[in-house]
Amino acid sequence: MCIRDRSIFCVSFALATGYLRVFTSDGNEIPLKSIDYSIQAIDGLMSVCITQMYTNNRSHPIDATYTFPVNYHMATTNLTVLYSHDNSVLVARLAPKEKAREYYERAREAGEGAVYMGFDGVQKDMLSIDLGNVLSGETLEVKITFVEKLKTEDLSWAIRIPTTFIPPYPSDGQTSRSSQASVAPHGAYSMTLNLVVQSLSPITRLISPSHDIVPTFDSDNTRAVVRLKNEYESPDRDIVVLYRTSEIQHPQLVVQKSSKHDTYAAVISFLPFAEYLSGLRLDTNRTQRYYSAKKYLKAKSEFVFLIDCSGSMMGRINQAREAAKLFLKSLPPDSYFTFVFFGSNYQVASPGTSVKYTEETIAEAWNYLSQMDASMGGTELYQAMEYVLNMPRIDGYMRNVLVMTDGEVTDPQGTINLVKAKAGSTYVSAIGIGAGASRHLVQGLAEAGRGASHFITEDETITPKVIEALNNMCVDRIQDIQIQWPTKPQVSYEAKTGFYGQPLVAAGIFRERPWGVAVISGYRSDNGKYFEKTFDLDSMKYREGEEVYQLALRLALNNGSIEDRETIRALSMKYSVLSDETAFIAVKLYPEQVDREDVKEVEVPIMQTREIGRGMVGNGQLFYMDSLDNSRGAKKMLHRTVHPDANYMYEPLSADGVNLEAAEVISSTTKKDKKDLMELIALQRPDGSFELKPEIIKKYLNRSVEDIKKELKDTDLLHTNEKALSTVLMLIILDKEYSGASEVSLVRTKAIDWLDNNGISYEAAKLEFKSINNAKTDL
Repeated sequence: MCIRDRSIFCVSFALATGYLRVFTSDGNEIPLKSIDYSIQAIDGLMSVCITQMYTNNRSHPIDATYTFPVNYHMATTNLTVLYSHDNSVLVARLAPKEKAREYYERAREAGEGAVYMGFDGVQKDMLSIDLGNVLSGETLEVKITFVEKLKTEDLSWAIRIPTTFIPPYPSDGQTSRSSQASVAPHGAYSMTLNLVVQSLSPITRLISPSHDIVPTFDSDNTRAVVRLKNEYESPDRDIVVLYRTSEIQHPQLVVQKSSKHDTYAAVISFLPFAEYLSGLRLDTNRTQRYYSAKKYLKAKSEFVFLIDCSGSMMGRINQAREAAKLFLKSLPPDSYFTFVFFGSNYQVASPGTSVKYTEETIAEAWNYLSQMDASMGGTELYQAMEYVLNMPRIDGYMRNVLVMTDGEVTDPQGTINLVKAKAGSTYVSAIGIGAGASRHLVQGLAEAGRGASHFITEDETITPKVIEALNNMCVDRIQDIQIQWPTKPQVSYEAKTGFYGQPLVAAGIFRERPWGVAVISGYRSDNGKYFEKTFDLDSMKYREGEEVYQLALRLALNNGSIEDRETIRALSMKYSVLSDETAFIAVKLYPEQVDREDVKEVEVPIMQTREIGRGMVGNGQLFYMDSLDNSRGAKKMLHRTVHPDANYMYEPLSADGVNLEAAEVISSTTKKDKKDLMELIALQRPDGSFELKPEIIKKYLNRSVEDIKKELKDTDLLHTNEKALSTVLMLIILDKEYSGASEVSLVRTKAIDWLDNNGISYEAAKLEFKSINNAKTDL
């Protein structure tokens, strides 16, 4: 008889060694001991090997189950298991999902060793591993490999490895393991990181917003090995590393031929509008993101912001409210907008339709947002999205939808399919907040809605990502993208929208060598002009390996371009890429079969994210470490000091390109008071100009408006135009108080555009205020 153990966990420390041991209530340790992440990133292409160590310290065999998060666009490619008692290695193979489960159950019931791994239900961002009949005293080394095409953030390649998960708010429709998962306390098992970054050009920036890292650079700075400063970390937050190279804006083209296959594979990646990407500075503050001169779209737009107001947003709702208000103030002058709050149900700021962007509607929306709280229960997006997609269209205005959520929803694929059905008429982008955000949902919505996806770790603020998402909606982009390969592909993928500073990716698998030129085409959203870029495949040498095949297939599976289930199974097994239709299976024959009467089933808990302590809630199985009856010393060891605003950046090159002697840790500057920022942006009018408030001018510039006017000539336009004067002065204040901050980028751009349209140059106008510039500000 197999007994299932899902009891609460107790924690003890061996203080002399610092070794943390986590037990179930019956006194047995959990089987997972450590996780190692070995990552190699080469110019935007990443391969990952995760090694999980399981040890059965019990006096009887166990069946262990473990569910853990992965990125939606990761291709899961291999699974091997090393058994310590005889050093044998099992290499799992992919099989049709139903067959793999049947093989596993048959071997398990027969008393043999067995391993099964597949997606957790319909969730493509959660993997489940079953380890059957693990012998007493046995240690298993489970290795899982992945490949992924990296996205960019702040004009840097972004490595994001999920390590934690928050079980979603309970719902009748959720049957996946992750929706019922137990969560372990901090330190239940350890994590190590070995990251190798390689490039053909020098690495000019290396930053981790999530962890304190120690990099070692080669002499020419084209290779860096990165490890964690704390060698054995608790995986209580996702790993995030951003790196930039001196040629990141150059196109990338890889053609691959594997000795295992009679086919070829190719991937193309380039940054649209690379001609505008100049001045790749080395930022020393993660709140100061890379921005070049960008203009609003000439096309008229409608903006709908769907905001998660479920209970799990409690620890983030104040930030979300500020971000929504800044979103409101940053919208282009000629636009329509509305806000939709969702949880177990949904609420609409302007029922029936969006409203014109006017002073009156802005004031009403500002008041509506001020009442936003995290009191709407669970996270159910489908009905809210259905409402938004079916809202009456506004003639001549392109609809842009932004979704912000921190949780899992009941039917992520159903919501994604809903968006896909409206693709072309509505653009949907999404922001995932923290470890509880469904990567499947966030990236799937953006893929289906031809938009962009963004993620925010628990140590990052919401506002910059919201403004970055709005920025993508407001600036020129390439849409209706198509790729013409020189040879007909067996499998093909291309992004449908190209955003400023984000890699546009196309990939394919071919039965014949793709000789000739590949053409990527589309239309620019600002003026409707035809866009075309060509790539000469003949000039490329073959690259041995399989990662491009696997990447191309994963991308094609995610965007739904392959629908036939038999075809999905065949391609999945041929190229070794896990899919909805397949699972990994391996069976180990023991010299003596296990007596199933002795076996106990054990669930390995998912690591508790630090967000739990910030007001995040789960399904009742989560608990805070502070609530445990531990000694003061144990608590101190469990809760290492964390500085959410700390930023660890390494700059191997000085400004003139000279190699630095050693990498240096640079901490971020203190954040400005967000209340002050809200006070300033609240004064901006819909057209971009600012209301004149003498008390604000006095507060920030230490000068009265009357004294400032005395510096101007009577014939000066600013002397006679109070609206222009207030706009220039408010821009000076924003530049002084929030220089380089991404939060004010669109507010600032809108104000400068208004001045330009009224014949006033901001740069020239600033010179009129010499006493302010020289004595009172840092301009």
